[in-house]
Amino acid sequence: MKTKFGVILILLCLIALSADALAVNYTFKTTVTRTESRSIVPDNSANCDGSAPSLPTINYNVTLIDSNFTQFTIKIVKKSDNSDYFGPVTAGVTHGGNFNLATGELTYTITGITKTNEILIVKFYKGASAAGTPDAEQEISVSSNTRPQAGYVTFGNVGNGASDGGSPGSITGFGGFITNASINNGNTSSNITINFTALDDANYTANVSLVGISNIVNNSQVTCPVIYSKTTSSLVIFLSDVDNPAIQDLRLDIVIQSY
Repeated sequence: MKTKFGVILILLCLIALSADALAVNYTFKTTVTRTESRSIVPDNSANCDGSAPSLPTINYNVTLIDSNFTQFTIKIVKKSDNSDYFGPVTAGVTHGGNFNLATGELTYTITGITKTNEILIVKFYKGASAAGTPDAEQEISVSSNTRPQAGYVTFGNVGNGASDGGSPGSITGFGGFITNASINNGNTSSNITINFTALDDANYTANVSLVGISNIVNNSQVTCPVIYSKTTSSLVIFLSDVDNPAIQDLRLDIVIQSY
C-alpha cells in the first residue's frame, strides 16, 4: 500500500513539474491615476459703480494619482480574438508595497501563465471585477520562441571526398543559437544536423542561406540546402555536390522563427 501511494505521489510531482515548466510569470506595471473636474467661479459681485460683471466660470480637469482605489483586477486575453486566456484575478492595494503613492506606479506579478506563441493583452481594472472598459492595457509575449533566433555552421567539403579527391566534410565551427552541429557524409552529399535549445514545439520555419567563404567557383557547385527531420531541438540539412569540386569552404546561416 505504501508503494502504491509512493508511486502516486511521484506521478503527482512529475505532473506539477511539467506544468511549471510550461508556465511563466509576468510583472505588470502601470501608473494609476484618476481625473477630477474642477471649476473656477469668478466673483460677479457688483462693481463700485453698481454695474454687475459677467465673468464666465472656468471648468477644467486635473489628473491625480489615484489614492482612493483599494482593489484591482487583471485578466489576460488573446490579441487575435479577444478571448479570455488567463484570470481574472483580483488583488488588494498596498501603499508602500505594490502601489507607490508618490509616483502612482502599481506593480503586480502575474504567476502561472501558460506559455503560448500567441500575442496576449493584459487588461487592468480598478475594483473587484473585469467589467467594462479597462483602465490600462499592455501587449505581452510569454513565449521565448516568438523572436527569431539566428546562428551559423561552418564546414569544408560536401561529401566524404571519395568522388572529388578532397577531404571529407567536417564541422569547423558553429555559433549563435546553435548549441551543437555534426555532419554525416555520403559519397557526394552531406547531412548536417544542428542542435539548439528546445522550443515549445516544432511549429517553426527555418530559413537557411548557403554562403561561400573562399573559392566562389567551387563553392557554387552545391545544390540548394533541403531541410528535413525537424524536431523541437534539432533539424537536418541536406546538401549535394554538383560537379564534385575537391576544395570547398562553406557556411550555413540559419534563422528559425516560431509560428
